[in-house]
Amino acid sequence: MLLSKPVTLAVLGLNEFSSSVSEEQRKWCLKTIFQSINAILQDEILQNFELNRSYNLLEKNVALSSFHLLMQNAEYNEDKNEIIATMIYMLSAPFHNHEIDKINQYVREFFFNKYPEEAKRVWLGVIKYSNYKKSNPNFYGYKDEESLKKVQEDEKKFVQEISSDENLKLELSEISLEKCEGYLLARAFVITPFDTNDKDFSNFVTHLLPIILDDLTKEEDYSFNKSRKARHLHHESISNIEQYLANLLLDGDFDYSKSILTKLVNSLSSSTQGQRFGRNDLLDFVNTTLDYFVLKLYDNGNSKIDQTKYLQQQTNFWNLWEVLFNLIPANNSHPLIQKLLLDIRYLLWDYQGNPNENDWNVLNGKKEFYKKLFLEKGKSKVSSVINVFSTIGGKEFLPDGINWLTEVLMSDSNASLALTTVSSERMIKRLFYNHISKIKNDKALIDDYVWILNRMVDLGSSEAYLFRENVITYKSLNN
Repeated sequence: MLLSKPVTLAVLGLNEFSSSVSEEQRKWCLKTIFQSINAILQDEILQNFELNRSYNLLEKNVALSSFHLLMQNAEYNEDKNEIIATMIYMLSAPFHNHEIDKINQYVREFFFNKYPEEAKRVWLGVIKYSNYKKSNPNFYGYKDEESLKKVQEDEKKFVQEISSDENLKLELSEISLEKCEGYLLARAFVITPFDTNDKDFSNFVTHLLPIILDDLTKEEDYSFNKSRKARHLHHESISNIEQYLANLLLDGDFDYSKSILTKLVNSLSSSTQGQRFGRNDLLDFVNTTLDYFVLKLYDNGNSKIDQTKYLQQQTNFWNLWEVLFNLIPANNSHPLIQKLLLDIRYLLWDYQGNPNENDWNVLNGKKEFYKKLFLEKGKSKVSSVINVFSTIGGKEFLPDGINWLTEVLMSDSNASLALTTVSSERMIKRLFYNHISKIKNDKALIDDYVWILNRMVDLGSSEAYLFRENVITYKSLNN
């Protein structure tokens, strides 16, 4: 079996049996990994979709996550330089999105931890390469074979030069979408580590983020001759950046994460906030980043990651959610209010639209904070609160939440339309079946529950009528 997977065999040899393999075997392992990586990159760069028998397609991910083994066995600087050059080519190759996600994660979370100095040279090399590509556009259709060969040789020479330069420096003044190739800058952005004291990394992200946000306000243009007002970053790069920022918010230093969140929220200008129709890519970007932030925390709870890390992520989340609360003005019109109230599509419902009625333990102990979110910033989004009460927040926020709900509904007759939704019917069911014993012993709770049921009956709910009869019976017996 292993003979059909030579890269896997080579990785096992270097990982598990490094002290017992012979020198000849060690060299075979290194040669097998390196040749497979080069064959994979050749196919990707040239967009060769034919079956290449020089490597096993099933070992693609194994090969591309083995650079640390090559670096570990590099004897000379020339060997390290060649590995760095190969990694630059890998990070610039047109892999599919799911493949580049794995590559980015490997470089940022594993290779940087193992070889921080060499990884930084790779990172700086990608940035320098983005500048070179912008200054030297290579349009294959416009060159004869000899000219194309010259362009490719010059490019190869440049990559070799930056890979062998141990004194590369970050020059922020040279970093812009006018001076650098956008997709390569995005690749550098998403491999940037955020668990390091090296200020170059945070300075780079802080410098580039406003440029990215500004680019999202421009029109997309896929032509070669883009105007200055055309967008440079396209969907694949933006999606990778959204997920990267979500990870940064979840695991980064609080002060750093706070500054990033503040930039995101403040990028939504008054014109953006007031826009009600049409596509708004900047708002979508901020919304999606916050979605990923919450959903990654939720998924981590289900995947049983290290509990110490998970508890720290919960602390980070609530600290940043308070920052978000403070950033949103109390004018009931901000586009992120729904997000602030945790009304997030795939948090409250699954992909088939079925409600997630599993109580989310991250909400435990946050009843008063959620009440504050609702009553101070979220009165215009009653339906969002009902969505949360009827799904993940039922255990923690009910039945006390109906007091807050009734307070808002009584003060705004139009808000009662939120009681016509399927979520409101699910909420009254959960109140009856899970909380009636507490409700019937609290006059304020039962009065407010009956008020909600009456209002829903007035709005045509037969479910509310049936529950109201049962509640009135409870209320009569209690009196």
